[in-house]
Amino acid sequence: EGRVARVHFIIGRDSGSELTIDHQALGEAVTRIVRNWDDAFAERAGKLSDELTDPGFDAAYKDTHRVAEGLTDASSIAELSGETPLIAKFSELDATTDESSQIVRLDLYHLGPPLILSRRVPILENFGFDVLDETSFKIGNGSVHLHEMRLCPRGGVSFKPERDAERLQSAFMAVWNGQV
Repeated sequence: EGRVARVHFIIGRDSGSELTIDHQALGEAVTRIVRNWDDAFAERAGKLSDELTDPGFDAAYKDTHRVAEGLTDASSIAELSGETPLIAKFSELDATTDESSQIVRLDLYHLGPPLILSRRVPILENFGFDVLDETSFKIGNGSVHLHEMRLCPRGGVSFKPERDAERLQSAFMAVWNGQV
């Protein structure tokens, strides 16, 4: 009927003295067990900023992202506007001991319809990346889309976020906006 249910347990014992139960500790333990993604997000967002709210992440997003990622994505989504309808963020997803198998993540936050994949991939290939996969999420009522792409640098080139992220983000935006 709803998302909340009351559960009542009766525990029978055959012998022994009466149990003493710490009701406060039991209540805290139950609270921890039933705490969900939304609860954790709201608590952590409230500690960071009074203005940071859940932009409407769906169940698919919550199933595949930690709350910390949700906070980062919510901050980026909050930056979107009519003047800034697209934000690109490059980061290192996975660094293995073999630099040739380094995985780079590109998050594209878009205020508007989904960005066409066949327009994004050639830009990234011309930047020297192979596109491994892509996952898109419709956020809220569908006015915002998040496209997460996993990339692999070609030709033994290594990606260093502190050195390359801002430059790649600027270059991607310049190409996307037709400035180059």
